Amino acid sequence: TQYHKCLGIRSADIARTKLHLEGNAVLAALDRKLSYFMDIVKQNGIRAIPHAAHLVRMMNSSKIRMGLATSSRKEKMTMVMKETGLLSYFDVIVTGDEVLNGKPAPDIFLKAAERLGVAPPECLVFEDAVSGVRAAKNAGMQCIAITTTHSADVLQEADLIINSFEELENIALCYQPA
Repeated sequence: TQYHKCLGIRSADIARTKLHLEGNAVLAALDRKLSYFMDIVKQNGIRAIPHAAHLVRMMNSSKIRMGLATSSRKEKMTMVMKETGLLSYFDVIVTGDEVLNGKPAPDIFLKAAERLGVAPPECLVFEDAVSGVRAAKNAGMQCIAITTTHSADVLQEADLIINSFEELENIALCYQPA
């Protein structure tokens, strides 16, 4: 579907390519979207995906350095990560508004690796979107795709495809960089 094709793509890029907005109209649309999102979160709260949160905590306790590279805007990401209690577990955070080119360009993952002080081939990316898998591979990184958003048949570029965050717990702790 059109919706699935947009997953993992920066909202600003979607506004430009799909809605044909430019300049201040893009910024206004992004601000409205963020405002709606924040209202929904304030009314309903937000929780971390259980096994994903456990995986992050487990990797942190195992002293595995982690970066979060998200197409989301910094304000949205900060709100979500604070609400879920996971913000402090990441050594580095890179958001879509910090890079020139969004996914599938490798910029966001390369910036995260640079900030971590790690060579791209030593990085392992967990992704649920086609554009993110492609960005990870374009960055020269290993990638595990999870089928929470897309089916396995469209995530084939990943090095490994799994069906749940629960499966990731054992894989992440056994990971040895290339």
